[in-house]
Amino acid sequence: MQLVLSNAQGELAPLERGMHALAATEKGRMNGRSVKAYAEQIGRPPRSVEQEVCAARVVCAVVEQVQSVTRTYGLEDFCEVGAMRQLAEIHAAPEPCWARLGQRMLEEGWTIEQTKAVVKSILAIRPPRGYEKLFAIEKIQEIAATGQDPNAVTKLSIRAIERARADIRDVQFAVLLSPLTCFHIVFTM
Repeated sequence: MQLVLSNAQGELAPLERGMHALAATEKGRMNGRSVKAYAEQIGRPPRSVEQEVCAARVVCAVVEQVQSVTRTYGLEDFCEVGAMRQLAEIHAAPEPCWARLGQRMLEEGWTIEQTKAVVKSILAIRPPRGYEKLFAIEKIQEIAATGQDPNAVTKLSIRAIERARADIRDVQFAVLLSPLTCFHIVFTM
């Protein structure tokens, strides 16, 4: 806490302040203060602190979940590119999407507007009409977060579902015909 309070010269990056605020406001740590109480204590606007905490949550998700073949990500990667506002925008997406979106944001160098557009597109995803019970919206959103086209994936899945339904109808028809075929064989002899 002393480090944050003595940060008058602004040596800490916004994400570093966010990580500290996140640790200080989590339940079970330091009495789990609210973000507003924390902001008042350090003399900063609550909205700014809340944005920094949201960004810190996304960074934690990226660091914990993304195991890239070429590299792993840490707080310093996000501080270098000054991505606090983009990360705060990613926080609006469903939590399972945070890690992939954060990784893509770093790798593709998204601006704030690009980040908002991607998050908006993920939030707008809906399962195909008539197949709502078969497609979990969270999984479709995760597919979109990786950069894949969720429509292409759902179209392939729907085609597989329809093929399976057709096979089931064929089997049912064959089962219905089986007794008739046996009856026909017995009486024609």
